[in-house]
Amino acid sequence: MAASLSQLPEGLPVDPGGVVETTVRVHNGSDTVDRFVLEVLGEPCAWATFDPPELALFPGAAGTATLRFAPPRVSSTAPGPVPFGVRARSLEQDGATVAVEEGSLEVAPFYETAVEVMPRTSRGSLRGKHQLAFDNRGNTTVVGVVGAASPESMLSFGVHPQEFVAPPGTAVFATVKVRPKDKSLRGVPQMHPFTLRVESEGAPPAVTNAFLLQEPVVPRGLIPLVVALAIAAAVYFLALKPKPAPTAKALAASQAQAQAKQADATAAAASAQAAAATKSAAAAQRAAAKAGAEAKAAKAQAKATQKQLAAAEAAPKSTPYSVRLVLDCPPTCSTKLTVPKEHELSLTDVVFGNPLGDTGLVTLARDEEVLFVEGLKTFSDLPLHFGTPLVVGAKHSLILKAECKNAAPESGGEAASCTPAAYVTGTMAALPPPAASTKKPKAR
Repeated sequence: MAASLSQLPEGLPVDPGGVVETTVRVHNGSDTVDRFVLEVLGEPCAWATFDPPELALFPGAAGTATLRFAPPRVSSTAPGPVPFGVRARSLEQDGATVAVEEGSLEVAPFYETAVEVMPRTSRGSLRGKHQLAFDNRGNTTVVGVVGAASPESMLSFGVHPQEFVAPPGTAVFATVKVRPKDKSLRGVPQMHPFTLRVESEGAPPAVTNAFLLQEPVVPRGLIPLVVALAIAAAVYFLALKPKPAPTAKALAASQAQAQAKQADATAAAASAQAAAATKSAAAAQRAAAKAGAEAKAAKAQAKATQKQLAAAEAAPKSTPYSVRLVLDCPPTCSTKLTVPKEHELSLTDVVFGNPLGDTGLVTLARDEEVLFVEGLKTFSDLPLHFGTPLVVGAKHSLILKAECKNAAPESGGEAASCTPAAYVTGTMAALPPPAASTKKPKAR
């Protein structure tokens, strides 16, 4: 027999992200000095190292090497028994295999979950709608149940699905509908915070916070607009609507009366009638001037009302907007959101997320202008709300940058990458196209 290996352990326990060691003994049964290279066979070969990886032995001598297993803490590292083999190859025999032994590892399960809600803040007078994202980053299937609660029970919730199954390395989603129990007809908007919690057997609870901005049922600008429309309608019907012309029958009756009066009148009555007619003509002229002034004022009022309505229709159309910017840095990275042409983005909320507790810096900038710089180690969930929105103009960009400073594991290897994120919400307004120039080119 050229060489032999010692018996390997069965069911050697190891945690993902940890290290376990065992000793392998090699015996040189040949009559020549030989060098033996040790290798691991099977799935754990990517996790295994030998120290030393090569043994030089005299005839009949034995030597030992330390075999270390360090399975990574990722969802693809399945729990349970994992068989492996150790092979010894002789360098004096052109790398031929001279001995093989088999053993097995028992990989422990681990749980690592994260939860996020999109958008972080919803808006509405009667209800709001969110989407809950649950990430299972462990190596074990998780059965989760979603629960929701608000301070003083000011909100009611509808969650679908309320219970879900998340295999390792997958994400599942649930729709959360939020309704305020008390309606607000008029007044200022009210912010209602609430908490979403995912409970699962074996895994720690995953918790996140969100908000409902309850707006009044009757918008602020609606009442002035209705009053302006009512004034315009009154002016039209009272001053501008054309009056019907007199009929032929009415004209004939009027002419007959005039002829009768002329036949019965005397010369003295005719003189008095002429004086009265002169006085009436002056009064009629004054009344006509007054009516003309009133009609002119009514037309001016109607024109101003029409301008107000046109300005209201030409105002930029705003729609709610939200997006999640995600980074994956070894060691620096960035991503950006560019506002489309003829649009304007108004940010009302920014929520920085650091679910894995990374170390380093995260920066939010508007083009070259730095808006926020935060240390990742100081937070795991950092919501920011603005009374005055941050405006990002057309063709300008909102840039998220990160500088990862995670420390390398004590057991050796590369430092984990940083995965911070920023969830931004606000409104996207479509701007009216620029007015065409009315200037005529100069004659040459």
